[in-house]
Amino acid sequence: MRRKQRRAISGRPYITNDALAAAHALAHQAKDGAVHSLVVGLMGDVGIAHVKVDEMDHDHVVTPGEYCRVGPLRSHGNYKFPVMAQPLISGRSYQVHKHDGSLSVFDHNGNRLEISRVPSDVVSMMHGIYAEDGIVSSVFMCIYDDVKLWVHDLLFHDGMQAHAFPFRERCRITDGLQFPDGVQVPDYQVVRTPDNLDDLSDGKWVLRWIDESINIGNPYWFVYEAASG
Repeated sequence: MRRKQRRAISGRPYITNDALAAAHALAHQAKDGAVHSLVVGLMGDVGIAHVKVDEMDHDHVVTPGEYCRVGPLRSHGNYKFPVMAQPLISGRSYQVHKHDGSLSVFDHNGNRLEISRVPSDVVSMMHGIYAEDGIVSSVFMCIYDDVKLWVHDLLFHDGMQAHAFPFRERCRITDGLQFPDGVQVPDYQVVRTPDNLDDLSDGKWVLRWIDESINIGNPYWFVYEAASG
């Protein structure tokens, strides 16, 4: 049986568990903008959670109705296991905001789109998200692959800075929402050790630490290519 080729991977953590726990707890307390900024940064080999109250930092606070630029995928670096692996989806990226009784849509460059500039089938799917009773205000990161609108992450949810939640918690929230036909959350596989990457089927995957909270400007999201060799 052939083994899959893969890069050597370090197990060095990006953010300490204590820092993530603090960020998670803070995010759950954030209501109606009471917590104005949450920055999870890297200092040497130790992740530090910095909290600033009553000081708006637009680079790290997600506000429904305002585009939030999230950094690109990485192809190199160190990351921590276990990770959640999702198939890499190619297509047009959209940021979909439900807020104040309205729907706002932005493209990958941050341009607010007129609904007339969005394909009609995508508009129908987005309005289906808007009509979901379980969502009061949310910001979704989506990709349209000409067949489905994939909801691959959640930045804001009902008054809370959801990007600070551990990835597994964000997945739990999106998995629990009743999306309309054509809208889907990507499947994922939990990969517990570097050796388990050999179990992934051939193709490109996005890998994220299972307890990752999003560093908005520079997220630790990696593209990994599994290939038999």
